[in-house]
Amino acid sequence: MSKKKLKLCIKILLCMLLADGVFLLYKYNEMRQTSGASIAAFKPSNVLNSLQFGNRKDIFKKYRNKDRNLSLKQVNAILNLKDLAKVRSQYTKKGNESVQSVLLLKTHKTGSSTIQNILLRYAILRNLTIALPAFKASFFWPLPFDAEEFVTKQKGITKYDFLVHHSKFHEAEMKIIMKPEAKFITILRDPVSLFKSAFAYYNMHSVRCFNTSIENIMYSPYIDRIQATGRCGSGLPVSNLQAFDLGLSMEKMDTASVDNLIQQLDRVMNIVIITEYFDESLILLRKKFNWELADIVYFKQNAQNGRSTRKASHPRKINKFIARLNGADIQIYKHFKQKFLNELDETFTKDELQSELSALHKLQGNYLDQCVETLAIANSSYFNHLTQNQIYFRPYGSNTLGYVLRNSAKSDINCRLMALPELSITYFLKGVAARPVSFSERKSPNF
Repeated sequence: MSKKKLKLCIKILLCMLLADGVFLLYKYNEMRQTSGASIAAFKPSNVLNSLQFGNRKDIFKKYRNKDRNLSLKQVNAILNLKDLAKVRSQYTKKGNESVQSVLLLKTHKTGSSTIQNILLRYAILRNLTIALPAFKASFFWPLPFDAEEFVTKQKGITKYDFLVHHSKFHEAEMKIIMKPEAKFITILRDPVSLFKSAFAYYNMHSVRCFNTSIENIMYSPYIDRIQATGRCGSGLPVSNLQAFDLGLSMEKMDTASVDNLIQQLDRVMNIVIITEYFDESLILLRKKFNWELADIVYFKQNAQNGRSTRKASHPRKINKFIARLNGADIQIYKHFKQKFLNELDETFTKDELQSELSALHKLQGNYLDQCVETLAIANSSYFNHLTQNQIYFRPYGSNTLGYVLRNSAKSDINCRLMALPELSITYFLKGVAARPVSFSERKSPNF
């Protein structure tokens, strides 16, 4: 082949590659513009940055109500509505004796997704109204809750029975949309343990945050800025995550502000669940809410597959540093842990508590045997069988464990509700709420 022909071939090849690149770019932009589910993923850091430089109203207009609406077929693939209606007939309201309205202030990396699943199951089975985020599965966290802007509008509903998705606590705004009798609850975890879990889960070792391993965080090149602001370079909170979720700003983590927050939470929260006493907390919740043992049975949600923070070279030194970095969380946690232990002692004898725990664990084991074939990570082949609707049980995050149901349990509403991850249940609820049917066809405004 002559040099002239070779140059011509190369030019033609380059033109073809350029044309393919332009076409792919065009299709990508078209997909982003036309698919609600493909619109640039909502990231709290994007919103924070946008609010600093943009118009607040424009930001919410961009993100609010941009979820992909599920078809009726997809809704039924998650939970069959006819099967659900049959099961609901078994669950009747117990009247004023049983709590029928709950707000969960969902904190990060505390086990709150499991509590959320328990509450969603309770509400769905009893056809109670559930406040839903205007976008995906968060009420625009990390912004303080806004009743007008952040909640999906559901025709005919102004007050809700349940609110359980991630939000930043704002008592006055939340009470606007909750039933007057609603009980407020939250969950707290040992701050040192929480920080280590969050460090691994949110990849805080990256250059945008500490830019080093957890063993060396005190020598991070950004440690002075992080200690001063409590944030990574992206603007997201790093330290005192629980205090932040509970309403404090990063600029007000001083002792006086934390004391005021504790007083507010003492007044508002009916129970503060402690992660390290998870089952004991559920037993106390059941007692206070007058619920059945089956109401608090759970499959653990959002569990990681062997993900753990490597053991620090100097654990005591690292732990003390982490505790100092999370001083506000330490103050809050110590107060409510002691309050919880006191209430537990006042409510149950040791034998009574052990009896309750044994009954819970036995029932939980029965459900696992009845419902679950195996556990599998999100990116395994188990969650790619679209024809079996197993895709809806795939959890968020490639290393997160999900539940593969037995064939005999795939039509069992309770099994499905306990195994479904947060996003699937949330989109199911939004799909049902958006169905074009009259209220006369629904048993409640929510369904």
